[in-house]
Amino acid sequence: MHRPFVRLLPLCFLTLACTEPILVEEKAPPPSAAGDPLADEADRPSLGLEQQVPEDAPPSSRPTLPNDVPAVPPDDPCIPLPELCRCAEACGQGTCDNTLCPGADPCEPVEERDFFLTTVSGTRTKPQDQDDAMDLSLVHFSPVTEEAALVHYDGGTDQKAPDFKTLFQDKRRPEFVSTAVEPNPSWPVTLLGLRTLPGEPIRAPVSGYDLGEGVACIVLFADNDSVTCKYTREDDIVHGYALYVRGICVDERLSSLFRQHASSPDRRPALFPGQAFGRAIGDSIEIAVRDSGTLMDPRSDKDWW
Repeated sequence: MHRPFVRLLPLCFLTLACTEPILVEEKAPPPSAAGDPLADEADRPSLGLEQQVPEDAPPSSRPTLPNDVPAVPPDDPCIPLPELCRCAEACGQGTCDNTLCPGADPCEPVEERDFFLTTVSGTRTKPQDQDDAMDLSLVHFSPVTEEAALVHYDGGTDQKAPDFKTLFQDKRRPEFVSTAVEPNPSWPVTLLGLRTLPGEPIRAPVSGYDLGEGVACIVLFADNDSVTCKYTREDDIVHGYALYVRGICVDERLSSLFRQHASSPDRRPALFPGQAFGRAIGDSIEIAVRDSGTLMDPRSDKDWW
């Protein structure tokens, strides 16, 4: 009688990122009628891993994902950049130690849809390189030991406020990894770190406000690693929501468009709801949000999540 045996197999045989094996139990093949070893071999179930394919082999000769692995859209963070490099941890299929595929560039353009200019109103009162209301790098945040988790505050809720889950393609509530505040804060936390997959697209959060032209928000500031996006058409932060995102590789088309028109009195780049504007550089990004000029607590469950 054949005994079942256990073989250690790598979980993601299409990526070098996987680190933990899984246990796969193979059932013994049924005995052949005449004990023919060739018949035994033909009846033995195959795992599709026996064939060694040279690296320079054409795509048609390379192995494909087994049928029981669900297909994932090309823009899903489970497949960060190259076509067949899967991050198993993101897909809930195991673990991998590097979610950015070998050779992938986090500064690769995020999508085919281009960025465009739209009209704004209002007048800025400070030069751009001195305006900490626009450029978050000019605000001196200090780490705090407040809980990196959702918190609840009493009071009213704006049902039209930006939904921070829509920063991500899968609309998840990410792990919170860091907390900080600016000098003389109004809230216990005003800068929040969010866990990300390196290279995953970061998107303009969806809100209930209608700015016209299908626009979600106006880009008040963009450089190589941060974006400030306003949920009104005023070129200031006096009224309405302003979202700050940093720790990303901003799409060069967007940062270039902003620089070209930074001195314009009435033209700024705009983003559509859910439009990607950059990729996470590492395993976290930081966000902050203002409401009519005041930095708020991004952990508030009823307001942002």
